[in-house]
Amino acid sequence: MTDQSKSMASRIEQEHADLREVIKEIEKEIQKDPSKEEFTSWKLDFMRRFRDFQNELTKHFDLEEEGGFMEDLVARAPHHARQVDELEHEHEDIAVGLGAIADALKGMNEHTMSGLPAVRQRIREVLEVLHRHEEAERDLIQKAYFQDIGVGD
Repeated sequence: MTDQSKSMASRIEQEHADLREVIKEIEKEIQKDPSKEEFTSWKLDFMRRFRDFQNELTKHFDLEEEGGFMEDLVARAPHHARQVDELEHEHEDIAVGLGAIADALKGMNEHTMSGLPAVRQRIREVLEVLHRHEEAERDLIQKAYFQDIGVGD
């Protein structure tokens, strides 16, 4: 593994760790049950955090896709090309899911906040997909960069 590849793999792993911390914050915040009087303030605060999360995740996906990391991984381990392609498609699915959640939240007010449990469930589902996605990426990094590729003695 080149120094540049090691650096990129380390950067991606650090971003994964940072994203896990933000996800914990979102999961904690979405559990709050605001009153009708608190809803608008809660929603604005949550939307701000949620949009920041979306932006950070988009930058992370760009790093993986456009930063040369995925290309390097496929060049190093071409037999993982299909899995890399699937992960890249998941990026779009996750982004679309997060966008739909943001739209649903944006359309809510203190009179329609009865829809909040459904939004919570959608958030949990997308975050679970993201969690499995990040695990698959970590496994792929381990396989492609750190496991013995069977070089003969």
